[in-house]
Amino acid sequence: FSSITIPEHVRKMDITIRSMLSDIMLCDPELYEGIINREKDVQRLFLVIAKAMRKGTENTSTLKTLKVSLPELVHYSSIASSLGHIANDLQRFVRCVRDGRLSKKGMAACNHIVGELQNFYLETMKALHKKDKHLAGSLAGWKTKLEEEFSELSKKNIGEHSVSAICEISKNILGSTDKLVSRVGEANL
Repeated sequence: FSSITIPEHVRKMDITIRSMLSDIMLCDPELYEGIINREKDVQRLFLVIAKAMRKGTENTSTLKTLKVSLPELVHYSSIASSLGHIANDLQRFVRCVRDGRLSKKGMAACNHIVGELQNFYLETMKALHKKDKHLAGSLAGWKTKLEEEFSELSKKNIGEHSVSAICEISKNILGSTDKLVSRVGEANL
């Protein structure tokens, strides 16, 4: 574990998710397989952090090697877990778009959803990185608004099963992103 830097692994997970969201926004079917593969990269990074968490709780000398305290390791592990869920749901989102024969209206709805998810995710990560409790507090209302909006989109596109599934997956992404908000401004981190 001597070469592992837990915050760097979390940052790599974040960067990968940002790139997944950006590529989904392009609506290019040729990028879908790459997005799905990047989810696997995020999961590999998460497994390294999970292994560090296990070893760190079993042996405190591992914490010295990792140059983190146990509360910091728990903090980063929680963030990594949420990021792993987000990446997994983004991969499911892409599979739904790829495998569902979406109309132009359905594709437009999906593109709108991804734009909203991307904005919410970026603001959440900004709050997390800057430890901005005020910004984090404002995200709760935004999450509720987006959940309602996704429910309405699902109802409007009731004939397209893929859009309904995508709306449900998007709510999961919102939930995982919202868990990151609870980590904003944790004491001494």
